[in-house]
Amino acid sequence: MRAAAAIVLALLASPALAQENPFCDQPPEGGVPPSWRPAVGGPADVTGQGITDIDGNPINFLGACSPVAPAPPAPPAAPSGLSAVAISSTVIELTWSNNDLRTQSINVDRKYDVRNSWLALTVFGLKSFFQNTNLKPSTVYCYRMKTIVDGLVSAYSNETCARTKPAE
Repeated sequence: MRAAAAIVLALLASPALAQENPFCDQPPEGGVPPSWRPAVGGPADVTGQGITDIDGNPINFLGACSPVAPAPPAPPAAPSGLSAVAISSTVIELTWSNNDLRTQSINVDRKYDVRNSWLALTVFGLKSFFQNTNLKPSTVYCYRMKTIVDGLVSAYSNETCARTKPAE
């Protein structure tokens, strides 16, 4: 009986049967399998857990595997060098350096008279300028922004403020 159990365990430990091992995740069909590493401490790692071959040597299922999870993607780089210049009594132009070529959108936050809460505006794509229109004359507007890539959000840029020109 013990010899039959050793043979079954030896077959399960075969690297050729790793794909059939219930402790392995299957790679995508026709694709490159994810990074593989020996399962350590998992149900397939039986070294030191009392299962031995017929000579009493511990058996480790060399064919057992578990995928290594990829590192989570890094958040996008924040925009930098944000500046605001009043173009007229109703327009302020923002310029900045876009530091991530993957940028899908830029969330621009604006508040006026410094005391008010932030209002979110959105700029799409790899732009590095934005004209905020329909503003009040002689009013201070402050801005900050962050980059969005695939749902990941950068830190905020610097804050900057500008006063629209007086009414003409």
